[in-house]
Amino acid sequence: MSHSISHAAVIVDGLAGASTSTVFDLDAAESSALVIGDGFPGATVNYHPGPAFTLLQQTRITEIGGFLGTFNCDQPNPCLTVNPFSVDIRPDLNGSPNPDPASSLGSFVLTPDSSVMQVRYLSAAPNIVLSAGTYYGIFFRQNQEGGILLQTYFGTPTYEAGAVTIGVLGYNNSDNTLFESRTGTYNAAVRVLGDPVPEPSSLSLLGIGFLMTPVLYRKYRLH
Repeated sequence: MSHSISHAAVIVDGLAGASTSTVFDLDAAESSALVIGDGFPGATVNYHPGPAFTLLQQTRITEIGGFLGTFNCDQPNPCLTVNPFSVDIRPDLNGSPNPDPASSLGSFVLTPDSSVMQVRYLSAAPNIVLSAGTYYGIFFRQNQEGGILLQTYFGTPTYEAGAVTIGVLGYNNSDNTLFESRTGTYNAAVRVLGDPVPEPSSLSLLGIGFLMTPVLYRKYRLH
């Protein structure tokens, strides 16, 4: 589920207790995941999921990340290079519970990772200040390389991500036109962190409080 915040650093947490240093080996066990980009060679569509999050006040987003991995980079050709993931911050679509495909508030590159068939925690530090509202951190992959967002791992130990709200954008590969914008609840290993930012009016009141303190103190001392 998506979380609202007022005074908390954690906005969305679907990691279900997994350490961000955990590595899941896709060659060693089966897994289930949400596809990012092309699902397989010859695919006619590409999908881009990411966490939805609702802010109750102006907030600085300090981290967006997830357990992500590469499983297809132009197979059957070898993976000579693996392009990084990025995350686009999108507002909702005119108040509807879906990501806006035409508006990006910023694109941020995630932690570089050249491994293939392994899932690691990758993240970006946007440090972008957003007003109260609903947003989506949509994961993309350069050159339509295949990627996954982990849901379940059936190795040892087994792992299942927490249930969160995920927004999805779908595009046609032939002309990159949008064919789908939707939101749903999925088990997905994602995390969003942020810190509330005081509104200007709050800062003004805080300043008045500081100015009044020495006046009251001096008055007290005169008695």
